[in-house]
Amino acid sequence: MTTASFVTAEDLARDLRAFGVPRGGVLMVHSSLSSLGRVLGGAPAVVRALRAALGPDGTLVMPAFSPEVSDPARWPDWSLSGEELERARAHVPAFDPDTTPTTMGTIPEAFRRWPGTVRGPHPQVSVCALGPRAEEVVVPHALDWGQGAGSPFERLTAMDASLLLLGVGFNRATLLHYAESLVPHRRTKTRHIPSGEGAARRWIKAPCVGDDLNTHFPAIGAAYLAAGRARTGKVRGRRGARLGRGPGRLRVGPPGRGAAALGGVGTSAMMPGTTDATPPDLAAAKAYFDRFVQAFGTFDGAKVADLFATPGVALRSDGVLVALTTREDVVRYYQAALDKYRRDGCRFCRWSQLSVVPMGRRSLLAAVTWDLLGEDGTVLVHWRQSYNLSCFDNDEPKAFASASHAA
Repeated sequence: MTTASFVTAEDLARDLRAFGVPRGGVLMVHSSLSSLGRVLGGAPAVVRALRAALGPDGTLVMPAFSPEVSDPARWPDWSLSGEELERARAHVPAFDPDTTPTTMGTIPEAFRRWPGTVRGPHPQVSVCALGPRAEEVVVPHALDWGQGAGSPFERLTAMDASLLLLGVGFNRATLLHYAESLVPHRRTKTRHIPSGEGAARRWIKAPCVGDDLNTHFPAIGAAYLAAGRARTGKVRGRRGARLGRGPGRLRVGPPGRGAAALGGVGTSAMMPGTTDATPPDLAAAKAYFDRFVQAFGTFDGAKVADLFATPGVALRSDGVLVALTTREDVVRYYQAALDKYRRDGCRFCRWSQLSVVPMGRRSLLAAVTWDLLGEDGTVLVHWRQSYNLSCFDNDEPKAFASASHAA
């Protein structure tokens, strides 16, 4: 894959196939046209490339959300009141699957208009699909919990659909909303949906999972990538493509409560700190894991917790994603692990085979091999673990995401 002054549909299709887009599969795509550079034919060329990569037996799926089909009082870019607000409420067009545009970008809008594309009936979070399983994906789609059970996102998960993030991050991965919707302590909101016109106008309220607003999904995505459950790479020489399967199957929960809530994890940023902090380097990562070994040797969860930022996430080897909202959560999580290790005869730990990958101005992804040792130095347990390390106010790195791997 090479960088060129322009991109053709054939170039994109070839790169997408090489990247691993499953021929004959079901593919959910979130995308950014600008991330691909100068595309001859624009958004329609990208749609053609995706269809060519999937082949005639594949089903292409994209979000066709229309958040403007809602109460104008809740629009972030408008400030209406009094008679003006009531007039706007009376005239907001009701949803029409054939004519209501999507605001998800130029590629989804081109796909919505594509001959043969089927669009679902949800007024705010509809889905478009084209291919043999299109109807099966998009309908039914109830108003309540539009991203939850019974929705297209549940069916995509059941189909083991692949997720392609083309120039966008995991903050755009709607399948994570589905994963969150299944747990009892999920974040929630109420959708306000207009129905009917003129004298028949009425407003329908529908419960749904809450917005993430870049709070937790980017860190969950980092842990997902670190666990090897998705790949990242380039399309047409440009970074930012991610391809994976099964994010809707993630079981998300706080420590000690099994598959419970991502929803209880608060609203603060996953990567707090000053913008002028210096990024950690290899030496800083080595020092971090040396401190980890020292803290581990005390078998005190509070000392291990000092090495982690909150809120954060930990992806266990069994696939459970644990939300660590507070320092107390981190202490409990690691104290439980330390107690188990001690019962199993572990007395020490050591790290080896450190590798690091820079991730922006303040972070790096560090992977190490851990050995847990008995009293006589015998290796009891051996595995690989990844950490997203970030520098904060004191420029000393802390981890805000970790993922366990098989050795």
